[in-house]
Amino acid sequence: MSLMKSTAALPKGQIVRWIVPAAVYPLCSTTPGFKVTGLWARRKNPPQVRHSQYAASRNVIRPKEPAKWESLHAEAAKPPKWQKPRERLLFSQEDVPPLELWEAGVASFKPEGLTPEACLHAATQYCSIAINSLSNWKGRLERDYAIDNFTLHCMGVILTHFAEVKFGRLGWHMLKTASDLNYDPSTVTVMNVLSMLKDRGAEAESQLKIINPRFEKILRSGDPEALTVQGKILLKRVKRQEALACFDRAIKAAALKEQSTGTPTAGSVTATVSAPADRAPRWPTEAECYMRRAEVLLELGRREEARDALKVVALELDDPLAYHLLAQLTPEGSQEQGDYFLKAAVSGVTHAFPHLVRLEAKKAMALDPGDPQRKDHHILAAEWALLAKSQ
Repeated sequence: MSLMKSTAALPKGQIVRWIVPAAVYPLCSTTPGFKVTGLWARRKNPPQVRHSQYAASRNVIRPKEPAKWESLHAEAAKPPKWQKPRERLLFSQEDVPPLELWEAGVASFKPEGLTPEACLHAATQYCSIAINSLSNWKGRLERDYAIDNFTLHCMGVILTHFAEVKFGRLGWHMLKTASDLNYDPSTVTVMNVLSMLKDRGAEAESQLKIINPRFEKILRSGDPEALTVQGKILLKRVKRQEALACFDRAIKAAALKEQSTGTPTAGSVTATVSAPADRAPRWPTEAECYMRRAEVLLELGRREEARDALKVVALELDDPLAYHLLAQLTPEGSQEQGDYFLKAAVSGVTHAFPHLVRLEAKKAMALDPGDPQRKDHHILAAEWALLAKSQ
């Protein structure tokens, strides 16, 4: 009872950090304003209660009501409890891109199941916990903050490809983080960027050494994306035959997958300039793979094979630059060549403008002076010339 007397004199709300004997604990729990922390406070919450509390806290990450986003952003901006005061944050809340940027990026990249609001919230949290590469914060991203590798990769791609330059640093860091967490698409993307740098500093070389074993493992699995990047690396080293073999392996790996799913293989689709197939790429860098392959084939003197490779990119993937390159491999003055140059020009390839000037002028000169179409071709040639001059 002496304990009860001493506690009765405490102010209401006073926290007492004592290990209270079991016989006295019921009395203490009924005393008004008396709180017990420490060992007994922990025992008051059995494991199942703690797990339900944890599950409830995770539900805050992805609320059902969009109206709560603003309050969640404010909460996400707070540093986590586990973060030590001496650990410096790599980013501030000023580095978080606005919602408008995420809306434009998601509309361009079209990540499945990812909304602009979710990207904004995840980026806000990321900037509040990213410290340094030596800490264990990366493992907490999915476990404690529901930011999985797919979300991290998509945000990194959006910020490095579709956003302003000032947000590129955050996007690049996200991609490297996802790669460190063994997410293959991010590893291939980071390897692609690092290997294509003209002047790599000590930091880039160090990152290459770290990421290369992971990239080699993906290569051995026959991933078309990784094989395309490896082909580009070999092409940069002027190893044309080895690069061509990598591009061919990438196409073959995608074809094997298509056969298992019943999808028509590349090159088997009937398409024309007026009615292109306009299908989705079978892997993210399929167009680049065929374009690079055509480049190597031209250097090796295999012109027809290069033309067939460009046809896949132009007529199936509807790539404007491929139309421009394909036109240059088409017989001079043919209707087909004119169609290819016109398709490239109206799609924004300004290098096609001078070619159209030349073709229209040739058509005009081939007609009789009294032919009414002669004047039309002269007018078209003059208009394309003005557009070419304005560039």
